[in-house]
Amino acid sequence: MRVSRLPQMLNFGGHCCLKMRGFFSMMRYSSVVVFAAGVLAWSAGFLPASPRGFNLNSTLSGNSVLGSLKQGDPAEGKKIFTTVCFACHTVGKGKLVGPDLAGVTKRRSREWLHKFIPNSTKFIASGDKDAKAVFEEFNKMVMPPQALSAAKIDSVLAYIDSVGGDAAAGGGVDMSKPEGDPKLGAQYFQGTRRLRNGGPSCISCHGMDHPEVTGGGTMAVDLTKVFGRMGAAGIKGILSAPPFPLMKKAYDGRPIEADEIAALQAFFYDANQRASEAKAGVGMGWKYGLFLLFGGLGGLIVLLLLFGALWKDRKSGPVNQRIFERQLGAADVKD
Repeated sequence: MRVSRLPQMLNFGGHCCLKMRGFFSMMRYSSVVVFAAGVLAWSAGFLPASPRGFNLNSTLSGNSVLGSLKQGDPAEGKKIFTTVCFACHTVGKGKLVGPDLAGVTKRRSREWLHKFIPNSTKFIASGDKDAKAVFEEFNKMVMPPQALSAAKIDSVLAYIDSVGGDAAAGGGVDMSKPEGDPKLGAQYFQGTRRLRNGGPSCISCHGMDHPEVTGGGTMAVDLTKVFGRMGAAGIKGILSAPPFPLMKKAYDGRPIEADEIAALQAFFYDANQRASEAKAGVGMGWKYGLFLLFGGLGGLIVLLLLFGALWKDRKSGPVNQRIFERQLGAADVKD
């Protein structure tokens, strides 16, 4: 019986030896891994603070050279800024229509900027307190939606960071009277004088409460008080490089000349001065509505009187009526 169990005992012993061998092998490899990790951690403390611009700590925090490459190209950002942003913003030169963007990545997180820039209207409506504060600070003017990808936004932010500095104090809307002929600007606005490069007149899309302007479009905002919101510099920036998609398309290849812009600036200044009690955004205004109502009634009365005078000798009845009266023997039928 003991002899018959000997092979089983030997087999069990060999199995245990194999298990122990695997355990010690695993412990050996684990020790090597732990030792290597300890050496790396120990040696990291003796690395130079910034060997050739490289920093281990900045690498771990996402600010390494590779990380900066992922955050946009400053050269591309400059091109985008000069064609899309500069009409309303500066970098380090003070407020314009919108805020000075110098140091904006220090004041706001990238996540916040990536939500605000593409569609500020939607972001403000979401209830974000910082977005609402910007909206209130800058005369409740909403930045138009920007068809910029996340990569392009990162490039613009990279350009702003490359300029550096902080937002300049002061700036804002300059309310000084601009040079230019307001009467000529009114003609450009209404389209009675065409813009030299063939661009559409302002009245096609905008309304204006001004004695020299009759009506206007309702597709875009009323411009009665636009000078008070933007000032001469803001108006010039927008007319020089329109940031609004529809306006940009309308003047693509048909830019407004400098002297035409000066005339429009003067006209908008005059309109703003006249409309101290006018409400921007009302469109054509209640005065224009009353003008249409009473003008239409007066024109109707004049036309009715004119028609009566022209056709006073018209036939007062049909021919058959005369025949019928003759048959009845009427002797005094009038011709």
